[in-house]
Amino acid sequence: MTHCYDAEDAKSPISWVNATVARWGGVDAMVNAAGINPTVRISDEGENELDEMWRVNVKGPLRLVRAPSPIWPSAVMAGSLIWDRELASGSEATLVTR
Repeated sequence: MTHCYDAEDAKSPISWVNATVARWGGVDAMVNAAGINPTVRISDEGENELDEMWRVNVKGPLRLVRAPSPIWPSAVMAGSLIWDRELASGSEATLVTR
């Protein structure tokens, strides 16, 4: 079962994990594959593209990893995390459940 979420929506990961836990009883593995790669030149005015890249490539994955942490033991993570830093084709991640 795969669930998609919006990497720019700060509330999306928590509701996404909660729905998964409600349906499947836990989170066994996570594939983090969010990323965009806008073209930005030094001569460009503004920073909108850089702000969007930060939200999708850094904050989105961070929120996704944090979301299930209350249900994972602190010493040993109950699932697997796959973080695809090279993917820059869209803003989605994959959560694999049992």
